[in-house]
Amino acid sequence: MLIKNIYHVEDIKELCEEAASDNHRNAENYQYEKMKKRWDKYLRFHVLQDDGKPVAMGGIVRFGYDIVRICDRYCTFRSYRRFGINKFIKKNIRFCAEHFVPAQTKWAVDNDFQPFISMSGEIDKTYSIKRFMEYFDPQWKYQLLPDLYLTCDRSNPKCHQHIITNRDTIELPRV
Repeated sequence: MLIKNIYHVEDIKELCEEAASDNHRNAENYQYEKMKKRWDKYLRFHVLQDDGKPVAMGGIVRFGYDIVRICDRYCTFRSYRRFGINKFIKKNIRFCAEHFVPAQTKWAVDNDFQPFISMSGEIDKTYSIKRFMEYFDPQWKYQLLPDLYLTCDRSNPKCHQHIITNRDTIELPRV
């Protein structure tokens, strides 16, 4: 497995189209035109490859002065995906936990940012999030904060997010 830095949104156009055409609740996030509009927000964007085949993608976006969301627009491509996070299936989250989280956390910490990962609070995912965190390297000291936080528009329920970060607090507005 190799994490590749992507510098131009045009280089992931086909991957965006593949992700946007998939049947999942966040598919619209990957529409190429939407990714083009937000591309300048990325400090880094990565594609994980297995023998040249794309496995997953996701980036690092700045939120304020010294905070970054890692695994932003994270997507595991269908051919590498398992559905659900339960006690029997860990492959689906392995790519994120074993490749993206460590690489993007290291970059964030090396560049004096507080990294965080967010997951929608529309439905209670606390148990899934805790299972996901079991695969994190403990050196990063990630923890699930107790409240929901806003990552965009307050009126949009998808913006009410669970936050995983390496500190006790984060400078994001609470819901």
